[in-house]
Amino acid sequence: MIITLTADQLKMGAETGIGRRISALKNNRSSYHGYKSGKKDGSLPPWELDVQSSCAELAVAIALDKVDDWVRGVVESGPLPDVDILPNIQVRYTERPDGRLIIYKDANPKHIYFLAIGETPTFEVKGYVYAKDAMEKEYWWEGARSPAYFFPQHLLSRS
Repeated sequence: MIITLTADQLKMGAETGIGRRISALKNNRSSYHGYKSGKKDGSLPPWELDVQSSCAELAVAIALDKVDDWVRGVVESGPLPDVDILPNIQVRYTERPDGRLIIYKDANPKHIYFLAIGETPTFEVKGYVYAKDAMEKEYWWEGARSPAYFFPQHLLSRS
């Protein structure tokens, strides 16, 4: 499903991403899973990644008709929320058309992971998988900056 965010939705997603980045800086939170500041390894700079990821989460929430359940995740202090959309949905974003859904070893096996591909304002929600189903030896890859399960798009559920 392809979702194109409206101007108001883009503003909401961008403000959320900016708020997350400011919160991370204020609380001296490092990036997760070995993520660097972009550029040399081809990844997005942190500010852009936070905005794009927030907009991708919003796109998935719209696709699922769960915008009211979107956890905007701007935290002044304490732990970060462990889901993106209540009650148990995680969103993974990539700009790569051939990207895989990445699930880390410490993932909650009961969570559902959605993959959104694209960049603002348009994202394609490729599908989902339960973490427990993706956490199989055949999808484990040590070659990334942080080892993880890399679940292929063509195996994602789409219903």
